[in-house]
Amino acid sequence: MCGRFSQFSDKIQEKFKAKIKDNILLDFKYNYSPSDKIKAVVTNSERWIVLFRWGIINDWSLRKNFHLFNIRSESLFDKKPFFKLFERQRCLVIADGFYEWKHEESTKKPYYIFMKNQEPFAFGGIYENWISPDGKIISSCAIITTKANKLINQIHERMPVIIPEDFWEIWLDNSRFERECMIKLLEPYPADGMEMYEVSKEINSTKTDGSFLIKSVSRN
Repeated sequence: MCGRFSQFSDKIQEKFKAKIKDNILLDFKYNYSPSDKIKAVVTNSERWIVLFRWGIINDWSLRKNFHLFNIRSESLFDKKPFFKLFERQRCLVIADGFYEWKHEESTKKPYYIFMKNQEPFAFGGIYENWISPDGKIISSCAIITTKANKLINQIHERMPVIIPEDFWEIWLDNSRFERECMIKLLEPYPADGMEMYEVSKEINSTKTDGSFLIKSVSRN
C-alpha cells in the first residue's frame, strides 16, 4: 500500500523532461495524503506535468462511495473499469520518497523509503478525466501497488510500483499496450537501489508537514 509520500525536489522539470501544464502552481510537501492534489507526468505528443486529485473519481467510485487511491497490480487485469485505464491512461506520479508503517504489537512505527541516489522517481499510476453532472472535468489518479521487495518486506507486504527511468517513455505511451512488458514493469523495484529508516510518528497526522518528517529518528 502507499498512503503517504513526499515530493519536494524543485528539479522535476529537468528530471522528467516535461513542461508544466497551464502554468499550474507547483507546491511541495513532505506529507501528501489521499485527496491532495499531486503532481504527475502524462504524454500528449509532449511530456506534461499536471495536477491530479489523489483518489479516482468516476461513476464506479461514486457508486461504491469510495475514491480508490491505490490499486493492486493483480487487480488491473480482473476489473474492467481499471484495465481500461491501465491500457490507455497511464501516468507517472512524481515522488522523492514514501512512508510505510511497521506493526509491532500495539504500536505502528513509520518508516521513510527513498532512492539511494536521493533523486526524484516515479510511481506507476492510472488516471481518469471524469465529467461531473454539472459539466466540470475532474482529473484524478491512483497509485498502483505490488508485492514488497526484500527491503520493504521487513515492514510491510506491499509497496508502490516504481517505474525505472529507462522505461518512462514506454509507460507513458498510451497509444500502445504491450501486455508482457507492462506485467514486467509491475514487478517490485530492486531493493538494492533503495534505502529505508524509521522516522517520527508526527507523520501519522495528515495535517503535519515539514522536512523534519523525513529525518531518521536514530540520527536526532
